[in-house]
Order: sequence, then structure tokens, then C-alpha cells
Amino acid sequence: MEVYAVKILDITNEQLNTLSLLIDTKKEIELKNL
Repeated sequence: MEVYAVKILDITNEQLNTLSLLIDTKKEIELKNL
């Protein structure tokens, strides 16, 4: 059970990192459009 929990946490962390990357990219694009 513990191993599964760790894997789920790893996936969540990856998803969070991807989300922050997308948000940063979106901000950069919006700044360029200004």
C-alpha cells in the first residue's frame, strides 16, 4: 500500500510541475502580447 501512495504522490507532483510550467508559459505569452 505504501508504494502505491508514493507513486500517486509522484504523479501529483509531476502534474503540479506541469501546471506551473503551463501557467508560466501563459503569463509570458500574455506579456509578449501586451
